[in-house]
Amino acid sequence: MAPVEGSANLDMSRNGAATGTVQEDALSTESRTDRRSITRRIANLTVIAALIGGSVFAASTAAVAESAPGTPTQAPSADKRTAPRYPFVVDGVRYQPSQISLFDGRELFFTVDMARPTEMVGYTQKKDVDAALARMKAPATDGRAGTQQSGQYVELFSGDELTGDRFAVYSPYGVNYLAGIPRGCGWFGCAGVWDNVASSIYINGRASIYDGIEYTGSWLYFQGVGYANLSWYGFDNIVSSVNCWW
Repeated sequence: MAPVEGSANLDMSRNGAATGTVQEDALSTESRTDRRSITRRIANLTVIAALIGGSVFAASTAAVAESAPGTPTQAPSADKRTAPRYPFVVDGVRYQPSQISLFDGRELFFTVDMARPTEMVGYTQKKDVDAALARMKAPATDGRAGTQQSGQYVELFSGDELTGDRFAVYSPYGVNYLAGIPRGCGWFGCAGVWDNVASSIYINGRASIYDGIEYTGSWLYFQGVGYANLSWYGFDNIVSSVNCWW
């Protein structure tokens, strides 16, 4: 009987070993499955994190680019003009404010004498406005004091009626790129730049404002002493360069 009992014990031992092996294999398979699942989850999370990170970086870069000094701001389309408040003259013809649209897409050169600030006289040819400016700059012959020749300056304001941020230019200097001039600066940075921001102007002498950089595009020449809201002339928020004449 001893051998039989021993055989039974041997069989039981073998069965136990087999059962242990099966359990170990099952645990090993489950562990491998868990590891594969975890690996997939980590890979998915990595992809998601990369996408989110890229979006945040792109948004941050766009925000910095938008607020950084030297970045031009978006101006109204140069092809569509804003109507001035008053009737105006172009090449000797008088037009109503709404008729400014007849000149959409074309450069216009306007002059304003601050002694008559509601009169805006314009030209389509550079040679014609140069001749007009020569006449305006000539010494007065009727006893009136002429425009002063020194100490001239022009001040731009970001709000109407000479309010908001202020920027001054003195003769004989100009700024050909207002996008490079920061404004509204304080402890926490600057509000932006001066490109396409000016809404009112104070003149003491002679100055020109331009809707393009480098003194290009349509422009508005002022002579005399006084202030004006640029919306009166259809030039609100489009000034990109300014020059104060000697």
